[in-house]
Amino acid sequence: MNTLRSPLLTILFILATPATALSLHIKPIYPEYAAENCIEGDVTVEYTFNSEGKPTNILIIEANPPGVFEEATKKNMSLWFFPEKAGQTEQETLSYRLEGCDS
Repeated sequence: MNTLRSPLLTILFILATPATALSLHIKPIYPEYAAENCIEGDVTVEYTFNSEGKPTNILIIEANPPGVFEEATKKNMSLWFFPEKAGQTEQETLSYRLEGCDS
């Protein structure tokens, strides 16, 4: 029996100082194979916000496990919109976690 788990993507954006962080919880695109097999992971990306505040030039720096979350990361990031960050280049780690999985 296939039991689909509820994906939760936590993205931490460092604001003014490392002590100040904003955590956004969104329902992400989660690879079906990873959800079915209780696979969790992290992807570190570097990107630049364009003039409209959408991420462009997305570069995967590191993915663990490799080959699982990279495409989903790019698709998830295509939904971001932060006009106040236009022109900024950032590096973040996106953590993919499933409720009901023992890590």
